[in-house]
Amino acid sequence: MSDTNETASENPSPADKIRAEAEAIINQGGPIRERISQLVARAAEQAQHSGQGLAGLAQSVMDATVSAVNQSVPSDPNSTLRQVIDGLGDGVSKAALATKLAVTESLNSSKSFANEDLQKVVGDVKTLKEMYLQTVTDALGKLKDLTGTQLSDLQKHAVTAQQTVMPALQSAFEAAYSHPVELSKQSVQAGLELSKHSVGGLFSAVGRLLQDAGQRIQADAPEEDKTTEKKSGV
Repeated sequence: MSDTNETASENPSPADKIRAEAEAIINQGGPIRERISQLVARAAEQAQHSGQGLAGLAQSVMDATVSAVNQSVPSDPNSTLRQVIDGLGDGVSKAALATKLAVTESLNSSKSFANEDLQKVVGDVKTLKEMYLQTVTDALGKLKDLTGTQLSDLQKHAVTAQQTVMPALQSAFEAAYSHPVELSKQSVQAGLELSKHSVGGLFSAVGRLLQDAGQRIQADAPEEDKTTEKKSGV
């Protein structure tokens, strides 16, 4: 039994890793919106591969937020929590738009993604669209030491953030949902047998797009910001 527990502790799940990273970012303080956004975008591929999905990824980030803030209340909790909410929304939007781009590029190259991948995306995005606001507001309700006014303001902010995220999620949903139909039309029109990516190919493509985007963001960041990140180990 102890060997099993030791193995589990040595190999934390993707959700545990995300929670630990998010909690570390929040505990470091300062401007954290972009760091949360990059964490979410970077973790999107692994979350999809593992079955955690974007909905589970959002839950992990909010769980980490509750844990970090309840253990050590930031000097300005309202600012910290707003940045987490915005960073989560930014990261989810990046992942959703990368999914749409990957599907579009696949259509342009007449190569289809595996049905298993597409079904995962459709189901996951549908769940996140339905649960996004509830995931955030449920987490806010677990926070200690917030006044009623602070909680109300943050809940309103979460509603605004949701409205910003929804178009990107909808575009990813529509792209994945219509992918087989569009490819079928291309096949009939061209009279060709379309090639297929292997299972997991969609998430690998999304990961590459997000990695490229992250590298461009890092390259464009001010030198002072890069130095700060290196010192903090981010």
